[in-house]
Amino acid sequence: MRSLTAEEESEFQSVIRGDSADKPAPALDTTVQPSAEASRDSGYAVMTRIRVGDHWTWATWMRFETYPEAVACARESNKVVRFRTPEWTALFQTAEPASPSVRDMPHENLPLRGEGETLLEFVLRFLASQTQEQH
Repeated sequence: MRSLTAEEESEFQSVIRGDSADKPAPALDTTVQPSAEASRDSGYAVMTRIRVGDHWTWATWMRFETYPEAVACARESNKVVRFRTPEWTALFQTAEPASPSVRDMPHENLPLRGEGETLLEFVLRFLASQTQEQH
């Protein structure tokens, strides 16, 4: 993964806003040019929780220039934080253990669905066995 270049970010944002390719680009004010570092570090990040291997962590889903734009796109489980702040960094460094996935379990430990057992009964029995194993 890498950050978008300024040109890629501009193209992406124009698609998000629904700008037409036929519209001329707005004139840039060349009197005050923010440094590339400042523009790259500004805005708000919409953070989403992702599973990486055997743990959960946070990743930047999208970056927006304003807080209202970020909140408008964030889902209930997302967090909106100032981009590249200590809070943003702390979320990246957060790692919570995740329960093992079924594909990580040895096949001999997987319960088999009993004859005549409904799918719901099987799932409930499987979940109960996993809860017991974790305690």
